Amino acid sequence: PNLPITPFTNRFTLLKIERITFYSSLLMLISLSLSAQSKDEPWQFFVGINVIDTFPTGAPGSGDLLEEILNIDHWNIAPYPSFLVVKKYLGAGFSFGTRFSLNTINQYGDTSASDNYYNVDGIVSYNLNTLFKGERLMPFLELGGGYSIFDEQGAGYFNLGAGLELWMGENKKTALTVESFYKNIGQTYGVKHFQRSLGVAFLFGGDKDSDEDSVLNKEDECPETPDLSAFNGCPNITEDEIKRHQEIGQTIFFSTNQWDINSRNNLILEEAFNILLKYPTYLIELGGHTDSVGNSESNQVLSEKRANSVEQFLIEKGLAASKIISKGYGEQMPVESNDTIGGRTVNKRVEFKLYQ
Repeated sequence: PNLPITPFTNRFTLLKIERITFYSSLLMLISLSLSAQSKDEPWQFFVGINVIDTFPTGAPGSGDLLEEILNIDHWNIAPYPSFLVVKKYLGAGFSFGTRFSLNTINQYGDTSASDNYYNVDGIVSYNLNTLFKGERLMPFLELGGGYSIFDEQGAGYFNLGAGLELWMGENKKTALTVESFYKNIGQTYGVKHFQRSLGVAFLFGGDKDSDEDSVLNKEDECPETPDLSAFNGCPNITEDEIKRHQEIGQTIFFSTNQWDINSRNNLILEEAFNILLKYPTYLIELGGHTDSVGNSESNQVLSEKRANSVEQFLIEKGLAASKIISKGYGEQMPVESNDTIGGRTVNKRVEFKLYQ
């Protein structure tokens, strides 16, 4: 039988269309992100929930600008995945992207309602990490414009906002992201509002150019060494540099029962790192050694800690961990007699060996 068409069924049908459109867009943008993995610039995909707050806007019938901005009683929260963003990094800290969101407005400030909300924006963001040099917590600013619809009334908006990204994991490919932005109307009608989001961001694509020589890693025989045209390929280490590495291994000394890198070792390890960086196809073995003071078991552990401390120094400088082998040899391989102070001093060392 034919059912009567009522405002409720109209609203229900509109809501279904909106959500179908939203999730279709979600699938489309995921596909776009995955297909962009081979591009030179990285893509970021963000999905989460969003909150609409119309009260602290200074508009007629609302509170003053920023008044009770943290009062959750005014918040319209969409608990389902209702907010998605795709951004492409352009360089110099700037990204450009697009944003889609859905919500249901249950209240305008203190006034009850039952309106659908959906939105599309174009955005430009600037990552402040270029200024603050953060490792994982990265603030950003954002501006843009878009079109928002409350119930059946749409209007253009100018957006201004900020957010934080907390990047997780060793490769920092996933982040928790929180964002807040103010949407001011561009026309004489519409509803000023704040929108906030919480969710997860993922990085896709972006073949790296580690040595910044304009040759991508996947096409670069020596991805850690720039401009090797003069070598017709990856260079071989010279005899002088091999000899220098052996000398370096004889000059990294440690105090009794100590394994920390001290200030006098910093410069010589910097030199070792710079040599290693030129030859990315080589592996380095770090061999830790001790004198014979103490028992053999504790000396074995101590030698391993000495090798590991040098390994950590080189990794923090930027050498790939896969290029380093650390071993402890305890007191088994002295280069001088342990019967003298001088002999014991040179036996407390970390030696370098290079392999191709």
